[in-house]
Amino acid sequence: MAKSRFFLLFSLLLFVLFSCTQNFTGKPGEESGRSAFPVPSESPLIRLDYPAGWKIDTSQDYCDLIAFGPDDIYSIVTVEVMSGEGLEAYIRKYFHSFSFYEDFTVREERVFPFSSGAGRAFLYSYRETARNQDFKEWAVFLEVEGHVIVIQYTAPGDLFDRYQALFQELSATVRRSDRKKEGISR
Repeated sequence: MAKSRFFLLFSLLLFVLFSCTQNFTGKPGEESGRSAFPVPSESPLIRLDYPAGWKIDTSQDYCDLIAFGPDDIYSIVTVEVMSGEGLEAYIRKYFHSFSFYEDFTVREERVFPFSSGAGRAFLYSYRETARNQDFKEWAVFLEVEGHVIVIQYTAPGDLFDRYQALFQELSATVRRSDRKKEGISR
């Protein structure tokens, strides 16, 4: 009888241990699934995914979408009409104007594969002088139908490494909207 109680207690302990460890094996910021969002919402050029638990706001004046995740991480998406200079010139201007406001360093650059369109991705860090805080950012620049789309994934500097893989995964979910299917014309 004592052996059966011990076995029952031992089985219960194993069950609890395995149940608890499974809750912590997921990726940071990834709840149960993802949701796709069109950008810009009124005439979508792209769709991209965010974890289901993130708060999405499309009502801001300074961007087309802002997504708030856990631990002060966030993502901002902006869409601007492309000037005749092209994506490379836009990226140079972006970093040049950014450098006036913040102390930043570009650490890495990657070509971002995007179906039938140009794109580049950058990993950089900066010190936001207004809040006196360090941040790191993974930013993707895409050229789509005469527009530049900038997708930024930002985290406080000490947390970025924890979320970098998720940010890169999320940026890989970007896809063109099927404007014909959705009845959207230019």
